[in-house]
Amino acid sequence: KLRNDSETNLQFAEASRLAGTDPSFQAEIAVAQGRCEIIKGKIDAAEEHFQQALQSAQVDDFTRLDASHGLALCALRRRKNELGVDLMLQVLKASRAQQNDYFEERALGGLGYAYAELGAFTKALENSSAAEDLAGKLHQTQDQQKWQLDVGRAYMLIGQWGSAKEFFRKAMATATSLHDSTVVIGCLHNLAEIEIWHGSLQRAEDFHEQAGKLNPQRDDLLYWKLDEAVIASRKGDLRAEALLLALLPQIEKVPRLTWTVEAELAQLYDRQGGAARADEWFQRSIKTIDDATMHMNKVEFKIATRDSFPIIGEYVAFLVAHNQPERSLQVGQLARARSLAEELGVKKPPKESARAWVTRVQAMLRAKKEMALAYFNSEAGAYVWVVSPNRLQVKKLETQQVELETLTASYVKEIADHTDLASSSAQRKLYQLLVMPVREFILPGTHVVLVGDSALYRINFETLISDADQPHYWIDDVEIEYASSLDLLLAGQTVHRNGRGLLLLGAPEEVQREYPRLPNAPEEMKNAQKHFPETDVKVFSGKEAVPETYTGGHPGQFKYIDFATHGTADASDPMNSAIILSKGPHGTFQLYARDIVKPELKLNADLVTISTCYGAGKDAAASEGLMGLQRAFLRAGAHQVIAALWNVSDETSPAIIDRLYDGISRGETPSQALRSAKLKLVHSGDYHRAPFYWAPLQVYTGR
Repeated sequence: KLRNDSETNLQFAEASRLAGTDPSFQAEIAVAQGRCEIIKGKIDAAEEHFQQALQSAQVDDFTRLDASHGLALCALRRRKNELGVDLMLQVLKASRAQQNDYFEERALGGLGYAYAELGAFTKALENSSAAEDLAGKLHQTQDQQKWQLDVGRAYMLIGQWGSAKEFFRKAMATATSLHDSTVVIGCLHNLAEIEIWHGSLQRAEDFHEQAGKLNPQRDDLLYWKLDEAVIASRKGDLRAEALLLALLPQIEKVPRLTWTVEAELAQLYDRQGGAARADEWFQRSIKTIDDATMHMNKVEFKIATRDSFPIIGEYVAFLVAHNQPERSLQVGQLARARSLAEELGVKKPPKESARAWVTRVQAMLRAKKEMALAYFNSEAGAYVWVVSPNRLQVKKLETQQVELETLTASYVKEIADHTDLASSSAQRKLYQLLVMPVREFILPGTHVVLVGDSALYRINFETLISDADQPHYWIDDVEIEYASSLDLLLAGQTVHRNGRGLLLLGAPEEVQREYPRLPNAPEEMKNAQKHFPETDVKVFSGKEAVPETYTGGHPGQFKYIDFATHGTADASDPMNSAIILSKGPHGTFQLYARDIVKPELKLNADLVTISTCYGAGKDAAASEGLMGLQRAFLRAGAHQVIAALWNVSDETSPAIIDRLYDGISRGETPSQALRSAKLKLVHSGDYHRAPFYWAPLQVYTGR
């Protein structure tokens, strides 16, 4: 009846008459009307019907779920994806509470789609896969084909092409049997995208032509036109520019499509030799992304959006190719720690030339007697900039993003296996790829500020092995601290801290078997405490070391804060990472990252030390770094944080902490003192010289 509005309205009017004054039946009718309006694309009317159903005091649980799911769908149709996530999560929670598999499946599917639109591709894959699996168990074939398409899309967006194609073929087979051309068109569009990405333009054109024969409509038509324009651009077709420019007015309300078209125009003009026009369109594309993130409420989605699209990498590669080292470095730092800077209230500086910006960075390094290595890693290429007080040099690295990720995985395994100097092949290879190209610019004893990227956040560069003279760890040659971004370092020059003394928490009671007592934690705490006057230290250990000790203890008054305990890192939700303490009066023993960043707990600390396992975090965002406890303390206002990349050894931690605070008490910086402590173990001559024991703790500098 949907093709005949008059007939549809008559049927609903008759249903309403038969329902009479029964509010439950009237609510069901309102939901059915809302569903029909969604199919017709009338979202305002659909929302009114769903709201009407929810206003009924006697609506049953099933109808309430149905109406709530309808409102969530309306949010997604309006491209209000953050709101859609919130509403779908509510539906998911309610459906599980009611053990309603049908709406659980649909909520999971909606979440998968929304997360993909927001750039959170891992979460998209997780939810779409769960929806597809549940739809299969429920024999909901109509839904299953949609989730198969979304699973394939998520795989495609994280670069797992084989799995993506497998699910697109599954979805096409199911959709063909159901005569659902919309899903088939979606699969063909995504298959065309994969072939475009791999340069197989004839295969992309074949998929594109198949989709065109199915008469795509609405959004499907926009994507079809986009494929046509991009294929033309990559083939050097003279129509490409006109096709791309004609698309822009049609997609102005869809930021993701807009910045894709703008980036394609930039590449087209670059291929045609129009560098100035290419530069203009690269900048327009980046501005579109920035404008889109400004309207997002949640930090996680801002970060995901900035991380998930390759335009910055393509622009950096363009600038390096056109011999613009200053501008390429400035652009490479554009997204670095942007969200952290916003959370800290760092104002975006007035627009300045790349040369003026680099001059300010060099002046800062000169004053600190430091140099910086800034890495940038994308599918368009990997680069490193050497920034010293008197030099700026950019080098293209002879490696690809996939190789670095593979090598990093091997590196992590070597560390976990306690591999020694002679047997660490990944650590040697990483040194050759990442350090050798710039080694000539780095004098022995240099203090290096290192700004990482992507997989490199999981590497402690101190552990990389140089074969110069005789094999040795790079820590023998340099002192390293890790910075979130060069811009945050510049902003930190004007920050004044007034903390005093040491706040020390740790050695908690055992609260769960997975968090046993740490036998050496009391010694570690004594080793920290002894380097401060007794009147300048507040110590909470054992049953006194509870989360409320920190949250209610005015941590902002301290210059140093130290935790000697267990920690957890939550890769799926970094704000759920926690420091493990004793059980407090309310039964809570976790000091969560989300608690640490509360405004009322703003810090003045010069240094926060977290000698817990994975205190740096497990989840890494390309633009922001590791998203664990260290970032939470930087966001709370700490100048520097010492945190761990992997498990901290309870047997070596007391000695490291002792030497750390001994050095600080004698006027050394945290990075100097921590390096000295590590070198004692590196040259100890026993099994503690393996990086597993000495290298987990790193110095992270905010501002």
